[in-house]
Amino acid sequence: MGKIFGLKLVLIVFFASIIVLLIGGCDSDDAKRPTRYQMKCNAYDVVVEVVDADTLNTAINGEKIEMHRAASTNGTKYTGKGAVVQASVWNKGSEWALFIDRGGAIYCKVTKTTR
Repeated sequence: MGKIFGLKLVLIVFFASIIVLLIGGCDSDDAKRPTRYQMKCNAYDVVVEVVDADTLNTAINGEKIEMHRAASTNGTKYTGKGAVVQASVWNKGSEWALFIDRGGAIYCKVTKTTR
């Protein structure tokens, strides 16, 4: 009788562990949504959605631009070309900068972050 009880207990713990792992391993909808930053960069209203490590969906004063990761010696840089402007955004930690048509850095202030 003791061996059967012990075996049942081991099986219950085993299956309970599997269920916990399966439930814990599921991705929630929030985890799949991109992080979204709303920024003010001087006269530019900028929205950045992080799609993945290599892609950003941006809107600069309403103009949508898909940006892709580019070489950067310090921080992370993304570049893209819209219908009106060619732009880059640079990020390192909480710092953001916008570059329009090869102009100088326009430093940005993040006004809202959502996930």
